This record gives sequence, structure tokens and C-alpha cells, in this order.
Amino acid sequence: MRFVSVLRRGFQVPPRLLLSKVRERLHNALEAPFRRRQDWRRDTYSGVPEGIRIEYLLPPNPLGDLSELNPGLQHFAEQALAGRMNLLGSGWRSAAFERPEQRQVPPNTRATSERIEGLKNDPCTRIDWHKDLRSGHRYDPLCWYRDVPIGRPVGAEIKTPWELARCHHLPQFACMARFAEEPATWVRAIEDHLLDFWAAIPPRWGVNWRCAMDVGIRIANQLLALDLLHASGWGVRKEVKEEAARAAWLHGEFIASHLEWSPSHRGNHYLADLLGLAACGAYLEGHETPLAWLRFAIHELNAETRRQFLADGGGFEGSTCYHRLSAELAVWGLALASATTPEQRQALENADPSGLGRRPWTSNPPPTFQASTGAFWPETLQRLDLARAFAEWLTKPDGRVAQIGDNDSGRAIKLDGAYRESGGSYVEDSLNLEGVVDLLGVVVGVPPTTPGGSVLRALLSKDAFGEPNPPEENPPASDPIDPDQFLHAKSRFPCRTYRFELPERCLRNLRFRAFPEFGVCVWKSDSLFVSFRCGKSDPDGRGGHSHNDQLSIELQVEGKDWIADPGSYLYTSDPSARNRYRSCQAHFVPRVGRSEPNPLDLGLFLLPDRCGGRLLGAGASGAVGGHLGFKFPVWRVVKFVGSTLEVTDIAESESAELEELKFMGNCFLSSVPFSSGYGEASKEGSD
Repeated sequence: MRFVSVLRRGFQVPPRLLLSKVRERLHNALEAPFRRRQDWRRDTYSGVPEGIRIEYLLPPNPLGDLSELNPGLQHFAEQALAGRMNLLGSGWRSAAFERPEQRQVPPNTRATSERIEGLKNDPCTRIDWHKDLRSGHRYDPLCWYRDVPIGRPVGAEIKTPWELARCHHLPQFACMARFAEEPATWVRAIEDHLLDFWAAIPPRWGVNWRCAMDVGIRIANQLLALDLLHASGWGVRKEVKEEAARAAWLHGEFIASHLEWSPSHRGNHYLADLLGLAACGAYLEGHETPLAWLRFAIHELNAETRRQFLADGGGFEGSTCYHRLSAELAVWGLALASATTPEQRQALENADPSGLGRRPWTSNPPPTFQASTGAFWPETLQRLDLARAFAEWLTKPDGRVAQIGDNDSGRAIKLDGAYRESGGSYVEDSLNLEGVVDLLGVVVGVPPTTPGGSVLRALLSKDAFGEPNPPEENPPASDPIDPDQFLHAKSRFPCRTYRFELPERCLRNLRFRAFPEFGVCVWKSDSLFVSFRCGKSDPDGRGGHSHNDQLSIELQVEGKDWIADPGSYLYTSDPSARNRYRSCQAHFVPRVGRSEPNPLDLGLFLLPDRCGGRLLGAGASGAVGGHLGFKFPVWRVVKFVGSTLEVTDIAESESAELEELKFMGNCFLSSVPFSSGYGEASKEGSD
């Protein structure tokens, strides 16, 4: 069965790209035994040049006039200080390494590991970085990084140890030190958590070196935490700073040799790699290689921002939550590059990134850099401003974003108020995009409203990039069309109509915006939100984070979700659930029996658009769109008639029968529980 699936996936890839992938897989398979033996026989902590050091970037008091932190952020930091984590729906669990035996590390790394361990303030600070807090499964710390299995054993969630090792809590610790009565507690905690990680996770061993994306996000958080401490007047010990420099070098080397790049299919993973390179390149001095990393990262972050954010501002992966992740990765990476000194910038002009080995940059010669232009290109600023508008438009009146496509709760740096109260405690609110809206606003001169925005503004204070070019007016979605004439023309075909009576007050100041390249139309007021998903669902050609949600509707009335996309829930730990949440059966879309408009059996991260979504027309009074996913045209007409929202589905086949979508009162009943974040599911359909 697996062979058939692989064969089918092969037919979805252009021959030239398929040949390239086969060649790369073969090369890796032949090379792996040699590399594995080499890493087993040596100390993988070695190879750091003498004189490498960290130079901090932030000016004093980067949090500015901020008087207090968000209660949810404080709660998460305090729990992490006590050794408890709530990761990707795990609930609050102890993350402590409670085994009495010595850490398991490869023999030739033991001496270095024990030396780092001995630097800790409290030897009892031991975290189980290899453990999946959801299932309890512990990944083998002696497993070479390329051999770590994904999706095995069944039920094991590899994203949980990845999330823990991204070290999101460390910048939060640094912020807590700024406001705490006893800042030294938080300083010691940062030192011990960093030292514990570096001692327990030798380079290229264990689950937390499996994916370069997580390596990049991790080192950015670790270095920013140290910088925040220093800028707030609390420095770490000299020996800890020296270990941080060595760790940053090893992380940068790993990322540079494991870039998640492909000629046509690269997305947020590559942006995370670039964030890591930018962080290592900006903070490290004493060697020319970090400058090459930084020059490369600046060029690629700008180029990828223009590529991965469409002309209407939407993210090209077809997901509103990955839109946030990608924007955070790009903005933080470029902000760190912006905070470099004039001397570093001048040196960047002569840095040579060709030594990186692979050449994934978009232009044939090494990327150019001019010290006078800064890190942000003008076109990048404009695209990021459009990305901010997209995030604001897709946010409902209750402050939560409409879910389109996947949501793995992924973040770059967590310094905002994306938390909500739940059962007397706080949980992360993965649908709250206020943090990324704040970051994108700061980039174009809007005053910050979150700790993350304040830190970003402090980093950008050294860069005078001016205002972005004024964005173009919202392009017309398509040629105008009369919904009533369209319905009359299709009146002989089977149809179903759903009517929603709306309070007239909700229609006051109703605004409309189309995002035709992303494929969504939005009508919203202060108390009403309607979105219509229609258009190309996989701008990247793979649909890796897309769902079968073509022609879906979201409807929120006075803070209550009447129709809501159910989210994603899980990925590789439960393939069956993964496909249930991707299925059209989970969405408010036209259905014909159990048929799927795009096949779900090609792979968990492959959903190429075969149905060809097409928006015929859209405007303030409604929209018409359709697709060919059922081998005949299926249409949906959305229109406002007085205070009524009418949604009519048409199957352009006289023998077809449209399934009736089910409701409980005004609320649509999805086939799966509502999931507001990775690993979370509500029995109530919406939470």
C-alpha cells in the first residue's frame, strides 16, 4: 500500500523535479552511513573556531514604558519556571528529567556534555528534552538525527519535543526578570535551561536536531533571551556567554548545511532556517563566516517574503495561521539583521556566502548587499504591509482569525497576549493574531502594543528604512456578476439554499474586501463576519497545508460562530484524524455523497488542487464561485438580501444529488470537533 502511495505521489511531481528528488534521496542514503559513523566517533561539540564571541544588539530598556506583562504570558513563564509545560494540547505536564541515571549522550561527547552540565547554578534543573508530553513516548537520545522516525510509533507526537526545544519560554523569562522583585531567579533559570539543553542535546543527536526549522527557531529564541537580559541590566556569567557563542556557531553551521530549500516547493521551513542564520550571523563576531550567513539570510528573507506573500498580502501556503508564522519568521529575521552595527554592515558588503556549499539563492551570483539600504527592501516593506491588512481582515470581531487550511500553532517568538482564560488557568490562543499584526505594524511605523512589538522596535531603531511604498488599491476580484441572473441561468439543475436571518444592526457599516490570489472574500462589520473561500487553494503547487475547503463559508454573528472551519487537530501522530480534518465532510461546502474534490490519499502534506476553484464575481452584495472537483461544475452563490444571508449550492448535473448540510439551531454541525489549536479539540463544535 505504501509503494502505491509513493508511486501516485511521484506522478504529481514534474519529471525534472522528481529526478532531482530521487538523486538527492540516493545521495543522502549513500552518504548517511559514513556521516553516522563519523559523528559517533568524534565529539560533535568540536569545530568551533577560537575567538568566536557574542555581541549584543538591543539598546537599553527595549521594553520601553511597558508597565506589566500579559497575565497569560506571566502564567506560562511561572509554570515553565516550575518545570511544567502545556505544549500543543498536552495539558500542564511536568517536563522534568526525573530519572536517577546519568544523561545518555554518545561516548565521545560525554566529556564536553559533563563540563557544560557542571556550569549550572542548580544541578537539579534537568529537563526531558526528548519526551513527548502528550503520549509519554521518549525519543532515543542516542539516535542519530537523520534516523529519528516521524510518525512512529503510532500515537507519538514528534512536534511536542520540537516545541519544547524551540525555547519560547526563555525570552519570556527575560521579560519576567525586567518586572520581578527578584530578577536573579529568572537570570539563573535562563542560564540553567540553556546549559541543560546544550549538555543534554549534543549536535546532530536526538529528536531535536531532526528538523533544521526547529534548530533555527531555537537559536533565535536562545540568543534573544540573552540579549533581552543584557538590555534590561542583567547579564549572564561570562562562561555561559562563551557557551552561548559556541552553541550559536554549531547551530549556524548545522542550518547552513541543512537548508530546507527546493527550486519550487519551499515554504515556512526555509524562512525558519533563514531566521536562524540571521540570528547567528547578527550576534556572532570574531569570524567571517557569520557575516556570510547574515548576508545570505538578508537576501533570501527579502526574496522569500516577496515570493511567499502574494500580491494581495495572503500567505502562499493557503493557511491563515501559517500566514502568521511565516510573517513572524521574516520580520524577526530581518529585524535582527537591521540591528547590526555600521561596522558589521560595511563588512557585509565584502562577505562571501558562496562558502555555504549549496546555492539556493534566487540569483546566480552571490546575493548583493549595500550597507546604505538596510535589511528591508522597499518591496518587502510593501508586501509586509499588505500581509498586515490580510491578517486584520481575516480576524473576526471576537479577535480570533478565521481558520483556512492548517493550524499547527507554530510561532517564531512568543512575546504577546495570545492567551485566554480556561478553567481557572490560561491557555495559548492560537487564533489570536494580535501579536503578528503588532509586529507588522511596527515595521511600517505603527507604535507597538505588545512586548514583542517593543523589542522589535528597539531592534529596528538602528535602521532608517523610511515608509513603504503605498500599496495598490484592492484589485477587483473578477468581472462583476449578477447573482440572481446566475441562479436563473442554472435553475434547471439540483440546488440547495441555506438562509441566515441576521440582526439588522450587524449590517451597519458592512465592508467588503477580496483577496483573489489567496482565494477568499470577506464581509465584516463590528459584529458580523462572513468569509467565502474560493480560488486557487494551493498557490505553492503542493497544497501541503491546504484542506478540501473550496467554497466554504465562515459566519460569526455578534461574537457567536454560526459556521466555523474546524481547524486541523493533529498531523503525523494520527493520520486518520489528519485526513478527517482535511476532508470536505468537515467543512461547510457543497457535498456530493462521500466524494472529495481533491484526493486525500497522496500524502499527509500533499493536496494538489485538481478542482480548479474559480471566483466568477464578488462585491459588497455577494459573490459567485465554483469548482470542478466532482467531475461536473458545482457552484455556490452567496448574497445579502435585506437582513438575510442566502447561500445557494448548485450541482451542474441533473443526476447529481447535493447532500443537505446539518445544523443545530443556527450552528453548522461539522463531522469533527472544533480545534482551535494543534492537539486541541472541543466537543461543542466551537469554543
